[in-house]
Amino acid sequence: MGCLHPVKPEFPAGIPLARPSHDLGALLHLVEGDLELLRDMVRLYLDLEPEALRDLGGALRDRNGEAVARQAHALKSALSTLHASAGVRAVVELEKHVRSGRIDYAEQTWKRLVRELSGLRQELEPLIRTQA
Repeated sequence: MGCLHPVKPEFPAGIPLARPSHDLGALLHLVEGDLELLRDMVRLYLDLEPEALRDLGGALRDRNGEAVARQAHALKSALSTLHASAGVRAVVELEKHVRSGRIDYAEQTWKRLVRELSGLRQELEPLIRTQA
């Protein structure tokens, strides 16, 4: 979708302003202000996130580097689409630790990732409950 330019979108009543874990303005720009499309994207992410976390956590516990890489890539793509930069950074760091064999650091990063995604979920859930 090309380069995103800084925008000052008009936020419909009831939609929370962006917090540090995602960029609501960039999301609204991405969907050209289509709130229903935004809600569909958020619903899809929220539906898929628990399984993605479970699979990634299982691969990490099993010390299966190939599975971690595959699951992390999929999660990173979903988080990138949502402009969830803190989550993306945590996944990238997790991938780096696993590739270098630093499982001890990977486990610490895993805990941070889970916290980040919990916060992201709390921020995104109101978007699907809010009607314009």
